[in-house]
Amino acid sequence: MDWEVKIETKLHKEGASFNPNLWKNSDLISYADHGSERWAGIYSGEIPKLHNSYVSANACSTCASETSKSFCTKSIREGAIAFVGAVGVSFSPNSFFRDAMN
Repeated sequence: MDWEVKIETKLHKEGASFNPNLWKNSDLISYADHGSERWAGIYSGEIPKLHNSYVSANACSTCASETSKSFCTKSIREGAIAFVGAVGVSFSPNSFFRDAMN
């Protein structure tokens, strides 16, 4: 089995915006920074087609609504098999997200 690892890290002062193309063909997508109902490093409308990806977003409110534009709903609709996010305020360090990844 071939594995491809893509890692992009940005310093907080640069902001937490990422290129949505980094999500393509990724099995595991993990984001930890500021978030909202429609944003977690990229806007929900920018989520590319995913192929059975596991998405973890340690960011506030990424699952706070059930609209078609909510970040967690859009991730599942684009092909994620799982999404772990927050329905309200999230904080770091949060052991739930760390434990979910192990």
